[in-house]
Amino acid sequence: MDSETKKINAACDMLRFCVYALTGRGGETVDRSTMALAGVYKMSTFNGLVSLVSEGIDKLGIERTEENAPLLDAFAQARAMSIRKNLLLDTERAVILAHFEENGIWYMPLKGVILKDMYPKLGLRQMSDNDILFDAAYREHVRDYFLSLGYSIEHYNDGFHDVYHKKPIFNYEMHVELYGEKWVELQSYYKDVKSRLIKDDDNGFGYHFTDEDYYIYLALHAYRHFAFSESIGARHLIDIFVYLEKKPNLDFKYIENELNKLGVWQFDCDCRELVCEIFDKVETFDIFKLSDGMRKTLEAFMLNMFNISRTGQVDKGIKKKGKFGYIMSRIFPGVRFMKQYKPIFGRWYLLPVGWIYRAFDIIINRFGKIIGEMKIVARSKEKKDD
Repeated sequence: MDSETKKINAACDMLRFCVYALTGRGGETVDRSTMALAGVYKMSTFNGLVSLVSEGIDKLGIERTEENAPLLDAFAQARAMSIRKNLLLDTERAVILAHFEENGIWYMPLKGVILKDMYPKLGLRQMSDNDILFDAAYREHVRDYFLSLGYSIEHYNDGFHDVYHKKPIFNYEMHVELYGEKWVELQSYYKDVKSRLIKDDDNGFGYHFTDEDYYIYLALHAYRHFAFSESIGARHLIDIFVYLEKKPNLDFKYIENELNKLGVWQFDCDCRELVCEIFDKVETFDIFKLSDGMRKTLEAFMLNMFNISRTGQVDKGIKKKGKFGYIMSRIFPGVRFMKQYKPIFGRWYLLPVGWIYRAFDIIINRFGKIIGEMKIVARSKEKKDD
């Protein structure tokens, strides 16, 4: 069995554990061997599903042996850490939103902040950061407030969201828009986003989407990552299942009309079809019996987060371009990369200025990371594809 097939099998077992954790079905299809668990642990870690898989393991009652004990402990520890992290994030976010309320700043939590409460138990939906949309008029005020709380600034006022970090686990993406100019159609769709929002009943300045508009936002967010080969994992498919279980009466005629405006309806249909294959047919689910198109889509979901690791990214780039080509692409990135890095440099005639700016930025702020990447390049033995 080649390494790619092993990854696919591990990813499929990961999904079976998730299905069993959420529905209690398909347990007999799970490979409980220690070797399989090792692959599942690695795959679920990259997909942000290790806590949910741990719940499946607990429900299945996998017998503890000397051989599998370290893996079972790793799953349990990861789940405990997820619960603790969610509690800490909830507490910190409550403080921040209380400040917004006191200062009359309208806001709307996004993504995992909402979805985590739809899962059956605390910590099953892992969180990496907090995304909050807020009144752009208060951008400078919010920056100063985060600094007063001990956060460092990773990005500020150079795109559609500002990024703040505080050790050990606190990450905030504070959005003044839902999308930047790299995704011009999505940016235009949400240009007057506040007009789409509904006022919360239990606070003074919080807002939320309708159930349908929130589903549309999830679909567009996933499509953005998928279409640009960015970091998206199988968790999106799990999120769809959980959301549709909680919201079974969505107006899909409205959803279809809106997603069709942006050419995303077929992508969402494919996602829901995969959810059906995984959850409704779990007893007979076999990725190798899917159509070629559906299989490739599912593999992209399951393996993307695995391949998005720093080592995976470098190896993938070298395999595609060769070492010299990869190094040159990192020193002199193209318009698409620079548009994401700093939108102001996302024009061909400004690329040389952008390259110089980025070089100084790396030396001053990310020198350690670039040294780490150089070491990965030096160790890589991948050859360019023919």
